Amino acid sequence: MTLVWWLMAIGLLINICAGLGVSMRRGTTVDPLLAVLLFGTAGVALLVVLSAALDNPRGLDVALVF
Repeated sequence: MTLVWWLMAIGLLINICAGLGVSMRRGTTVDPLLAVLLFGTAGVALLVVLSAALDNPRGLDVALVF
């Protein structure tokens, strides 16, 4: 089951990198705002997934505060 959590974490990191690439390529004013929203949401999801993968319940507390 931990393999599934690690694969989800890798998928979220790929999602963050793809969002960064799109926001750097396009120069409109809306893209940086969407990139910040993507990083915040995917960052919290990454914290939740990593806390489940590492079996560390304190990561969920950090994700709730973040």
